[in-house]
Amino acid sequence: MEESFARVVSIAVAAWVSGLACAVVSGWHERRVARHRSPGVAALFERVRAAGDGFARAELGELAREAERALSLATLLPRSLTRVALTTGTALGVPVLAVGGAAPTLQVVGALLAFAGGAVGTMASVFFGQRAKSIAATARAEWKRHLREVEHRLETQNSEQGGP
Repeated sequence: MEESFARVVSIAVAAWVSGLACAVVSGWHERRVARHRSPGVAALFERVRAAGDGFARAELGELAREAERALSLATLLPRSLTRVALTTGTALGVPVLAVGGAAPTLQVVGALLAFAGGAVGTMASVFFGQRAKSIAATARAEWKRHLREVEHRLETQNSEQGGP
């Protein structure tokens, strides 16, 4: 009976560790998405201007593509981790039911605990995924606004210098 209890508890703990790992990685990803915010109009303008007259538009386009690429993947990892957490909790709950020699009540409680670990990991990953999505949407709008302002400044600078 003690050996069965140890198996049930170890499998349930593994499900919780897996769920919490998914939650932690989703939280880390949210912070990572937040780092892709625009550095501001002045910093963007200086970076584009440093590229030189002929390459200013190309640098501006590259900055826009780089930001869009980073922000478009904002929800990919948390969405995947929600599936991993739930699947792992469910998959680890099934063997708990199959542990031989354990009382049926212990097996059911162990399976529920294993599933709950996956469900908690799923809910946390969903929470961080929604926050990452919101941060990415805000950052994307900020990037667009700042890039338009930099483009306007470049046009103003070119017209003042008599350029194209």
